[in-house]
Amino acid sequence: MKKITLNTIALLLVTIGSSLHAAPTLSEVRSGSTVQELPEVGKVQKKSTTPVTKKGVDQYGFDSKAQKEELKNSAPVSSGLSVFLQEIDTAILSLERQMGEVGFLEQEQEVQSLWSKKKRPNLKVGQKGASVTLLKETIEKQYPQLGSLRDSQGQLSAVFDEALKNNVMQLQEQWGIEPDGIVGPLFYWNLLRTSEQKLQDLKEAQQEYTQVMQKYGDQKRLILVNVNAFNLKAIGGRPLEDEEPIEGQAGVLYQDDVVRLESRVVVGQPSRATPLQTISVWGVKVNPDWRPPPGIMSKDVFPAFERSDSATIRRKGLRLYDTEGKRVDPAELMGLSRDEIEQRVSSFVQPAGDDNALGLLKFETNSAQNIYLHDTNDRSIFAKSNRALSSGCVRVQSWAPLAIWIAHWEPQMLADLVNEGKTRTLKVFDPVPVVFLNAKSARVQGSWSFFPPVYSKKS
Repeated sequence: MKKITLNTIALLLVTIGSSLHAAPTLSEVRSGSTVQELPEVGKVQKKSTTPVTKKGVDQYGFDSKAQKEELKNSAPVSSGLSVFLQEIDTAILSLERQMGEVGFLEQEQEVQSLWSKKKRPNLKVGQKGASVTLLKETIEKQYPQLGSLRDSQGQLSAVFDEALKNNVMQLQEQWGIEPDGIVGPLFYWNLLRTSEQKLQDLKEAQQEYTQVMQKYGDQKRLILVNVNAFNLKAIGGRPLEDEEPIEGQAGVLYQDDVVRLESRVVVGQPSRATPLQTISVWGVKVNPDWRPPPGIMSKDVFPAFERSDSATIRRKGLRLYDTEGKRVDPAELMGLSRDEIEQRVSSFVQPAGDDNALGLLKFETNSAQNIYLHDTNDRSIFAKSNRALSSGCVRVQSWAPLAIWIAHWEPQMLADLVNEGKTRTLKVFDPVPVVFLNAKSARVQGSWSFFPPVYSKKS
């Protein structure tokens, strides 16, 4: 397994900044028997005789009594949620004023008619065509403050030039979109969504945040996941400390008085939607193994055996065991039915390591549907704009700082636990609620942006 260094953890803490409210009570979470059976964070499970370091995990100063007192004296998350609500109120008032300006709605209707039944292709520097000219005309009409996009003859050329790229990047930053200068579906969504539609989106977000405030405002910490924005926020608790700058890197972890951590996430694909419910993180599993949940077994694994798809089975890297704990060769099961396989195999396990689907860390939850948060072995996926790609669980780009925030760890402690290579599950003393939001407007790195819905009512 590749070794994770303190610099790797620090890199996540310093440079990650990609881009929100409900949960059972903490007493309800703590009452679960599985939680009581595990050691608190900072206490290594007794079944392992190998210490993390010569002095063990506790040398890094984990003190649950002190941490509990600190958490007890911290402000509830209602203070942060109220900031979100104030920002939404301001955005609604600003939009309503804009809609009341003379000629604003007429110009908006004109832009809508320009794009009626027109294709909306992805565009970038160097491309040519009528869509580029139309894009320039739209930006010039709706955002004149960005400056003219006309050439020396006063014409709008059909070439995607640097001037257009600069305007696109400014709008992307304003909307909380990755400022890469490339026009894609999310850019068009924000550009062409009408003010009436945006107003409705903001009011729906306002309602959702209000409900969260009413139910969970007294919590000390909260994780918010907006499935449409593919965005996670950690709210409350103590701020994460900035690590020493790393050579070749710039910037700091995005955080303010409200948000302690913000991360890109991958959520369930429409056919395997992430349930819009509330769960709680009660533990952290380092170097996790992976046992495919029932949904993946029934939709992926058993069908692959039935059609003798050995490539899919190899790709999943599963080890099969019978009731006596002996390995079973997958090749012996090709072409067999589910019932036949279950008579011979009692468990399917993907061992911990670089190729494990959960990556280096899993956040254990109380989800009855086996929904949890985790790292991933394919981190390139976070560069995609549409990240509804999982089988229901949530992959977290900033998994390391999130673990540090949840478990009250120091970065070195996490690095040591990972490098030890052992699979360990450690309980946190204050389970953190995770609330899944479905709002089509979200605060992403300080900006309110608009997002198309990932899931239909059917999904």
